[in-house]
Amino acid sequence: MNSADRSVGHIDSAIRRRFAFVDVPPDVDVLDGEVEGLGLASFLEGLNERLDEHFGPDQLLGQAYLLADDRPLVTAEQLSHAFHHEIVPLVADYCLGRPGLLGSVLGKLVDGKTGRVVQTNPQDLPGMLADTFVTVGTAGEDGTAGWDGE
Repeated sequence: MNSADRSVGHIDSAIRRRFAFVDVPPDVDVLDGEVEGLGLASFLEGLNERLDEHFGPDQLLGQAYLLADDRPLVTAEQLSHAFHHEIVPLVADYCLGRPGLLGSVLGKLVDGKTGRVVQTNPQDLPGMLADTFVTVGTAGEDGTAGWDGE
């Protein structure tokens, strides 16, 4: 926690004691669209699997990151903007400046030398996201699907 978070930590605890909380998981059913062959629902599910693995279920991303005006994103430019300006900063914050962890979550999208997310041409991003986050259709020996491109 940073000093600002610590100063309000007691308020957070008090609120949690006084109110009920309802778990609202991401609703991938509203992401019925594709951007240049990338299924938005599949991308979000794959990304959230990695976030859950590394940070737990409280750090999953919701469908709103992939919506514009309550509709699924439709262009590579929209997807690129959402990924580079909304999703990446949030995931980087989860990683707290640990480039190795960021690389574990975002895979080939992180430059191994610099530890930073690579900037891509928006037209190339859907394919890169599919390679990194969309699971292969065949299951491994343990019954779980493997990661394509990893």
